Amino acid sequence: MDVVDRVHDIYNGQPDVLPGFSKETCLFTSLAIRDFLVAVGFKDATVRGCTALVRAITLEDEDIWSVGLGVPDQAPIPDKFNGHAICTIPSIEFFVDSTLYPAIRPYWKDALSGMLAGPYQAPFLSDKIMGRHPIARAEITLNDRRLEVIWLDRPELQWKKDIDFAVKSVRRRRIVEEMVRMFLAQEN
Repeated sequence: MDVVDRVHDIYNGQPDVLPGFSKETCLFTSLAIRDFLVAVGFKDATVRGCTALVRAITLEDEDIWSVGLGVPDQAPIPDKFNGHAICTIPSIEFFVDSTLYPAIRPYWKDALSGMLAGPYQAPFLSDKIMGRHPIARAEITLNDRRLEVIWLDRPELQWKKDIDFAVKSVRRRRIVEEMVRMFLAQEN
């Protein structure tokens, strides 16, 4: 999915945007990726509200540092989506999180880029973290620590009422059209 990897470059190439802003707009970027995936044949691609928890742990399972994106019960920030969003493709149990950039910390030792993609599943019904069911997990083992990312389901998020969803902006259409053009050029 090389085209998805380039979503932020395409966004930054638009004439009416602040460079780098897409790395902080999980809902907008997830919607653009969803629109692209639907356009190229993944008809069940959707956006899913969630929390992303990132933590560094020693090899002896002691916490070093952790951070969360879209954590439940955080004070709302005006004019911001108060959660985190990823794009999922249920038919192939796959997800794309294109906006982990705000969670990057020195404790990760450059092991976490701003984007991750991988297997996703229905919520684990037996396990809960912070009162939420995990829907995906990734782990990276380094020499002296492990880096763990867990995505927690947040079905209560009303992302369809957010302006990024309600108004399919000209900007989002332009970005998706460019992604589709790039994809078709790769296919030929």
